[in-house]
Amino acid sequence: MVKVLRALTIAVAVLVLILAGTILVLSDPDIPAAELEKRYASASSRFLDVPSGARAHVR
Repeated sequence: MVKVLRALTIAVAVLVLILAGTILVLSDPDIPAAELEKRYASASSRFLDVPSGARAHVR
């Protein structure tokens, strides 16, 4: 019984480590809005404020 509990504990620990590693590898940090505007906005770009508080880029 002790061997089964130890094996189960190790298996759960390995799964938690795999899950944590996957989250760290696949998560991307947010890009600041100012950087996106510099990259994608042009002279013909317009920005609309939508009711939810977000800004929409319109050309």
